[in-house]
Amino acid sequence: MVEPTDARRAGYEPRRHRRGVALLPSILTVGNMFCGYACVLYAMRGNLPTAAPLIGIAMVLDMLDGRIARLTGTSSAFGVLAQRLRAGKLVCLVCDRDVTGTGMEVEFFGEKARMMGGAAALAVQTGAALMPVILWFEGDQWGAHVHEQIPVPAEGDAEQKTAAMMQEVARLFEEGIRAHPQHWHMLQRIFTADLDPERLRRAAQGQ
Repeated sequence: MVEPTDARRAGYEPRRHRRGVALLPSILTVGNMFCGYACVLYAMRGNLPTAAPLIGIAMVLDMLDGRIARLTGTSSAFGVLAQRLRAGKLVCLVCDRDVTGTGMEVEFFGEKARMMGGAAALAVQTGAALMPVILWFEGDQWGAHVHEQIPVPAEGDAEQKTAAMMQEVARLFEEGIRAHPQHWHMLQRIFTADLDPERLRRAAQGQ
């Protein structure tokens, strides 16, 4: 460990940022979540011209929050969400689609598909309960089913545990979609066979 006085002697000054800059990654993350939720809402109501741009905006915000966090030395979106979970707060994440292009591969309706694994990874790291929620419309009202907690597997490393939990999430999503197929609107390709090979290559390399 380097003491502050030693660091100054060595010519190093810690990076300091105004509070607004430190909050910027979190603001972008909130914007990403809002756009993703709004996209699903508009799509379920059949308003696809409004839903389509929102998913694009969500993807841009998702890429920007991590990049700005690294440039400013502030917390990543994952770190912010982990802090909130450890504080006993609730975090809701859309994970039935691969928004960033770096999702996890799961079996989905008999095919390989890619879904965001952040919710499961947060559960593995923080011990928070992972409880998938299925939503649908009942007239002008919402229907919702909150599933029981998916337990963290006892065996395997963090990545293997996350993959196993996401596979269970995918299975529960299948059940929900089979029960309400007309309410699942997917505006992007999620099945591996339909994806661009270059995108798959970048995902494999963690880019």
